[in-house]
Amino acid sequence: MTGVKLPNFFLAGVPKAGSTSLYEYLRQHPRVYMSPIKEPLFFGAADMLADPFRRQYLRYLGRNPAQLRRFLDDTDNRRGKRYTLYWDDYLRLFQDAGAETAIGEASVDYFWLPSAAQAIRRAVPAARLIFVLRHPVEKLFASFFVARRRDPQLIFQEWFRAAACPGAPAWPLVDGGRYATHLGRFLDLFPRDQVRIYLYETYRSNAASMLRDIFTFLGVERSDYPIDTTRRYNEGVVPRSARLHRLRRRLLGD
Repeated sequence: MTGVKLPNFFLAGVPKAGSTSLYEYLRQHPRVYMSPIKEPLFFGAADMLADPFRRQYLRYLGRNPAQLRRFLDDTDNRRGKRYTLYWDDYLRLFQDAGAETAIGEASVDYFWLPSAAQAIRRAVPAARLIFVLRHPVEKLFASFFVARRRDPQLIFQEWFRAAACPGAPAWPLVDGGRYATHLGRFLDLFPRDQVRIYLYETYRSNAASMLRDIFTFLGVERSDYPIDTTRRYNEGVVPRSARLHRLRRRLLGD
C-alpha cells in the first residue's frame, strides 16, 4: 500500500495506568492522528504468534469468544479487527492520516513484549515513545481486582503465586512489573530524547498538565484546541475488601 504514513509515536506502558484516557484525549487534537484501533499490537506480533505468549493470549481471549474469533481470524486469515498482526492490515490503520503533525497508536503491551522494541526500531527509528507506569504493587492490585470481579472468591496470595509462574494466564501482569528490564530494551535502542516516561499518579492528579507536556514532546501546538480531560476512561475498580486494602497499603509502605 503506497502513500500511507507510518506512526511517528507510540503510547505504551502498563495496564490500569490511564492509557485508554490518554488515547482518547490525544485523538481530540486536530494535529494528532491516532489509530482507530487501540492495542493493534503489530510490533509485538512475533511474540504474540509464538509460544508461550500465543497460549497466554488465547487463554485470555477465550473469556470473550468474539475477541477470540477475531484474533484467530487475524492470525489465520488476515482479517482481524482488534489485533492487527500483518503489515498490510496495519498500514490500513493509518490510511486516513493527512496533514497531522503527530501520528500514533497505543499498544500497552509493547512495553513488556520482548520483540517490540527492536521491531519498532527497525521500522520507525525516529519514533517518539511515551510510557505511563504505575507503582508495581498498585498495578498488581488493580489487575487482581479486575480478575476478582469475575471470581469474587479469588484470594490475592493464591492469584499472585499462580501468576508468578511463567506461562500462566496472568503471568504478563507480574512480568510486566520488571520496569528496569523492559525500559532497558527501549533505552538501549532509542536516544533518551525520544522517550518520555510518566507516572500514573501524575495522570491522576493533573491530566491536563501531563497532556500539555506530551503535546510539546510531540511537537504539537498546545493552544489550538481545548482538550476535554474531565472524563476518565476504563477506570480501575475500588477495593471492596478492607483486608486487601490494608495488605496493599502495607506492601506500598504507607
